[in-house]
Amino acid sequence: YPLCALAVSDERPVSTQSTWGEAKKVLADDAYGIEITRLQLAKMYLGRAKKLSKENIVPALESSRSKLYEMTVQRLKDAVRDNDGIYHYRAPKGSELDVIVARTTVKPTPMAFSENSENKSDAFDNLVPVKIREANDLFKDQLRQEMSTFCTGATQSVEAARTRA
Repeated sequence: YPLCALAVSDERPVSTQSTWGEAKKVLADDAYGIEITRLQLAKMYLGRAKKLSKENIVPALESSRSKLYEMTVQRLKDAVRDNDGIYHYRAPKGSELDVIVARTTVKPTPMAFSENSENKSDAFDNLVPVKIREANDLFKDQLRQEMSTFCTGATQSVEAARTRA
């Protein structure tokens, strides 16, 4: 089963993907009854997602969800047919199934930061347009000059006050 982009809500994508994945796993274990129940749950989640507002959904996500729904319905029909004709496994209720355990589905990549790197560049440089960065640098230079002038004047005033006293 290819895992497509799935349902459309906070919890349904994870529920649907994991339910679909578990159905595939139990098929490999030759447990049609459990596969049927997992596929029924996936179909239910996808059906609920279809009813949600489509205004804020990327078209590709809706297309993937529809494709997964069609694949789920077809596999469910095939599994029910095979189970009724050949295997005769009992399809448990959804509440009787084990909870799907969370798994890491990506390979962790360690981050390496070198303190001695000569080519250090600010990761955020490209986020700010060049004109704004230049204007900001100019403003900082002017501010430094004014602060320097102010500090020099303050220092001279303090020195003058000391000499008078």
